[in-house]
Amino acid sequence: RTPSAPQRKDLERDFFIIFFVRMSEEDRGERFLREQMEIAAFEMLDNEESESLNSEDDYSLSESLRLSEEDSLEFTSDEDFDDMEEDVLWGGDGSDVNIAQMIFQTNEPTQEQEEELWSYIQVLRQAEQVEQDRYDNDWSLNPKKISRRQERATNARGSSAAAACCPVKGSRGEVIKLQEEETEGREGREGEGEGNRESQYICSSFHHFQVADALHCDCYDGVNDELLIFKSKTIYLYTVPRSVETNLRAKKVAQLHLGISPYTMARSRDGEWIAVGGNCQVFLIMYNREEKTLEYAGIFVFRDQNNRADSWPMTNSVRFGMLKGKERLVATNQNGMIYIFNIPKREDVERCREEKREASELFGCTDFYNEHMDSMKDPLALTQNILVAPVSTWIEGLENCGSLDLARSLTYIANLQQSVSTNIIGPFPIAVNCGVPSPDGKWIAVVGDSSTVLICPVLLMCPVDKIDSEAESDEGPNLSQLIRLKLPTKGHTDVRKPFSQYCTWNASSTLIAASSDNGRYVCIWKSSDWKLLKVFDKCSRPCLPLQFVDGLDSILLWAEDVSSLVNVGNVNIESKKKDQTSLKLPERISKSQRKHFTNALNQVSGVHRDPIDGQRITGVASSQGYVYVATTELVSRHQVITEWSPENHSKFTRKFKEATREVLLGSYAGRNSHLMRLPESILMKVVGNAAFPTESWL
Repeated sequence: RTPSAPQRKDLERDFFIIFFVRMSEEDRGERFLREQMEIAAFEMLDNEESESLNSEDDYSLSESLRLSEEDSLEFTSDEDFDDMEEDVLWGGDGSDVNIAQMIFQTNEPTQEQEEELWSYIQVLRQAEQVEQDRYDNDWSLNPKKISRRQERATNARGSSAAAACCPVKGSRGEVIKLQEEETEGREGREGEGEGNRESQYICSSFHHFQVADALHCDCYDGVNDELLIFKSKTIYLYTVPRSVETNLRAKKVAQLHLGISPYTMARSRDGEWIAVGGNCQVFLIMYNREEKTLEYAGIFVFRDQNNRADSWPMTNSVRFGMLKGKERLVATNQNGMIYIFNIPKREDVERCREEKREASELFGCTDFYNEHMDSMKDPLALTQNILVAPVSTWIEGLENCGSLDLARSLTYIANLQQSVSTNIIGPFPIAVNCGVPSPDGKWIAVVGDSSTVLICPVLLMCPVDKIDSEAESDEGPNLSQLIRLKLPTKGHTDVRKPFSQYCTWNASSTLIAASSDNGRYVCIWKSSDWKLLKVFDKCSRPCLPLQFVDGLDSILLWAEDVSSLVNVGNVNIESKKKDQTSLKLPERISKSQRKHFTNALNQVSGVHRDPIDGQRITGVASSQGYVYVATTELVSRHQVITEWSPENHSKFTRKFKEATREVLLGSYAGRNSHLMRLPESILMKVVGNAAFPTESWL
């Protein structure tokens, strides 16, 4: 008889594991893998054709063939199609057409030329995907547009309002490039000449139009900032010296091939642990600072709420945070669940390796809910078994399958192995896009495909049976329940139902901010009374990444998906003319190049497109006064002034400079001046303390 759908899945799984783990070097590749599976499936169907046709209870043969074909097509993920598209550009698909050669008028374009072209194509693709999503989901009847006149006025206002909003050093950031010794002597693409060095630029990538979480930055030694960036299916760790302000050079410290195209990542406070989320999984990676290596420690695979093996519930965000006295990992998923994981000690993980057993069991969290909550409900309802993929099997697969996107294989490998029980929050009735613990450990902010921002009180946390994300309470917030914050609509956006992709807290946990992609704004609430404090709505494109400036609690950074700048806003300034400034991104691709690329692509494709200014921004991060921005073109660093000094005095407001002048004159007024008795260092300290907050000098 024709196999049922579950039997076909089992057959596909068995063949996949055979070839995934044992595939030889010469036979590896997606095309070979898919063909072998299709041949095996179709041979079995052909052998049972007559019996299948006589059975009224089974699928028809045509239906079975159609479903088998769909199953095989599912093997090609969106990321695989991206790789195919890039292969076509360089002629790597075996065809005689090389679009890059047509554009650059040379048989051997340099790697930097190819990077620039591919980066601009991603900008075009992002614009098309956002436009398609807008029409598919009926975001609005009248799309919000900002005229060029308004845009020029906004840029001009940003320059003049910088001192009042947030003083910045320099109008344009510095490009970060690789150290020269890391690019010399390296060959670029296979088949290129020896003189074609690896690109000196650092850049990132994205594989979903609503994703912008490809950058993380922190400083652990006070000397160098450590940047985590993912590009394609690899995560890179760079160090950038803080003492150098121009001609920035980064050193590549470590890298790890993931085999999947990630959507999100986070890093623990001490920098030892890195979490990476993708199609259906979370990787826990350990950084060995002494040996400068990144190593897998655990791989967790998720399913949807119906526990189906054929579902790919994306891990939309991962965030570390202090919860109930411990640093834990919070992973939000497309299946409506929030998963809580513990962070083990490194020596415990190394002990598991010595004993040749999986360390994944160490990450299970079963103590998030207290005994009182356990007695109120069946403890099994507070946890969920998460499938575990063996690290050794995954590494073996990576070595045998090259550059393939192997996310699909995780569900099959995990099917045959053990699971880990861990605490959950949910299920929510929506896809959960981001969940962030507050720095003080009291709250978890949750955003998703809903017009409501949910605030979960950790100390009074109880299991969630069913959450009505749209319900409104007339009695106000109740700490025994979830706190609901509504995304604004009237006067801020023409979208009927704005959703949110990302949220973040400031360092003191007094402010929570959320960005809306379809609403095209950023809004901030106060945690003291949960009232809406500020809305920055002068944006023409989807707003994605956002973060408060490290060291300045009221200064928020956010970026649109495609832009030539990063916005900087002061939430405590009411005036629309002075509450916002911007950080301009350095350019790698000139306007003339963009026009040339667009014309050439239009000619090849037969589709008319207008040139697009701006870069696809994939991440924004802040570290002790520095702001880092990652795009598909480059990575740049900008400086936000967090401390006053005589050298940066000119960047502050006119009223502050006048007051400082009076103080300094008073300190030299004569022997009877009390200010003159103060040591100069103390006097400078007084002036420095008075400089912030900058909005007090409006």
